[in-house]
Amino acid sequence: SGFLLPVFQESKRRGNLLVCTQNLRQIGTAFHLYAHDNNDREPLEPRTLWKDPDYRGSSTRPLLPYAKNALVFRCPEDERTRTQFL
Repeated sequence: SGFLLPVFQESKRRGNLLVCTQNLRQIGTAFHLYAHDNNDREPLEPRTLWKDPDYRGSSTRPLLPYAKNALVFRCPEDERTRTQFL
């Protein structure tokens, strides 16, 4: 039984890596689609615009309509529950 635990942990890690890779691909696609629909602009975080007009940060909220699922923005190894994240 002690031998199987590392095997299961490695399997879970590889599965999470696959999910993460797929999520990053979907996020990249969402950015591309958003920019296409918004004159090649990236989504800016609204609360920083009034402080610094040159701010280049981003927010996931504008990308939600372009993503398959809001959980693509969540790391599969994140220990927070889904309700804490969303």
